[in-house]
Amino acid sequence: MAIVLKANARITNYDVYLNLSFMRIRKDIVNLLKRIENGESLYDIFPNEIVFSSVRSFLIDNKLLTESLKVSTKGRSFIETPYFLEEEEGVFSIDIVSFNIDNHDYSFIVKMTRKLQEDKREQSEMTLRYLSYGNSFLLENEKCIINLATNKSNKAYYGGSRSVSIELDISKGTYFVDNLKGELGQETIKALQPSVNEAVVKNLPGFTYNEDERCVFINSIDNLTDLEIATGQLNRDFSDLKFRSEPYKIRQISTAINFAYSYAYSLLDSGKFLSTSDLDDIFVNEILSGKNLHESIKDAFLSFKYSFDDFSSRLSKDKYEKLDYRIKITKELLDVDVVKESDKRFAALTGYGEVASYLASKVNPLEVDEVYLIMGYAFVENKKNPNRIVECLNSLLKIYKNITVVDKAPNQGNVNKEIFDKVKDLGVYVTHKPAISDFFHDRYIIFKLLDGTYEVYMCSSDIGQLFGNDGHVRGSISKQKIQDVTMKGRNLIEIATGK
Repeated sequence: MAIVLKANARITNYDVYLNLSFMRIRKDIVNLLKRIENGESLYDIFPNEIVFSSVRSFLIDNKLLTESLKVSTKGRSFIETPYFLEEEEGVFSIDIVSFNIDNHDYSFIVKMTRKLQEDKREQSEMTLRYLSYGNSFLLENEKCIINLATNKSNKAYYGGSRSVSIELDISKGTYFVDNLKGELGQETIKALQPSVNEAVVKNLPGFTYNEDERCVFINSIDNLTDLEIATGQLNRDFSDLKFRSEPYKIRQISTAINFAYSYAYSLLDSGKFLSTSDLDDIFVNEILSGKNLHESIKDAFLSFKYSFDDFSSRLSKDKYEKLDYRIKITKELLDVDVVKESDKRFAALTGYGEVASYLASKVNPLEVDEVYLIMGYAFVENKKNPNRIVECLNSLLKIYKNITVVDKAPNQGNVNKEIFDKVKDLGVYVTHKPAISDFFHDRYIIFKLLDGTYEVYMCSSDIGQLFGNDGHVRGSISKQKIQDVTMKGRNLIEIATGK
């Protein structure tokens, strides 16, 4: 993801005498604090009395340790962000990048060495003007953050200047120039924000840039290409602005509804036959849980459901006519209430303990070697249907062993790391097989039996999201014939198990 300002720049080198204040990463202090947190005593680490006393004073004076030699709150924060303020005075060889955007001059140090250049140089005058602070730079190839730099004299030795281009990624807070990548400080980002807005207004009519959230809002999907609707991302390149896989935001409800139907169009137009129930599931896990709808309107869509009757009013005439036949076929053949037509016993289940017992009645656990749970949204959290995959697995593991979660989602952008980590902590193997989505829309449970044969059950909803907020079952489970799990020459069992 990136919103990038682009500009022509110059890098100029000087040998100059500086008073320098900078933040430096101190991994040695971090490692020491970690050893103390893990129970080692400072005296055991430094048994020499003089060294112990010096280190003790340093850590206490900087409030990294308490008087009782325990790691302080500040010390624990330092472990996470290990920048330490240091000061230095001397002669340095420095590279300064300078550029102009919207008639505003910017310059900051990108590289510095303590060793002077060996070529003969003419003395010149140099004053550090327009210098931005808080940005990172390389000091002897070590990344530091500049706090303050002043030259004691305006005399310096000029080492030459060259033209370069610079890219300033506002969303990530980084810069890239002359093969150097660094971090932008808040002062620089804040100064550049109005220029981002100017560039967006100039290059993207109908788009607006929000400085507080560092994102682009759209007012109408008419301003988006079909690919941008299908991916939810902007990839555009202008002379002064670039978007790279950048999600756009929507905060008008009417625009969001149009986006939802156009997103569904992109799926149906790709050749998929999807019922409104399928589309509702996709909406909840890909759109409502994704990055395109602004948080301020998400609650308004908790009860949103697709209707094939509304496609005609939400799509352009050309797009609707292109899908008309597919919608009619899908509406007549697929748009049914799968719960009412499924096993009545399954539809009456109220929890995952009952789901595990139900499956055990279908496939004897004593005859099962491995279980593969194939899901489209294994680790996605959404507001409408709570993801209870951890609860589900806890129940299944009491009956079946050797469970593998197979995530078939092509897009891993909505993965909830907390859910993923909890699943891994259960000792369950997790694998990502996006190729399954190319051939199989539904979710499945594959049972590999001890005799080497397989039984396959199709789930109309992810097993981790079988129950909605109302507690009712959202889908069905039905046994499949082995010959029915081969599509376009690809066999589901082979892809999922890697056999």
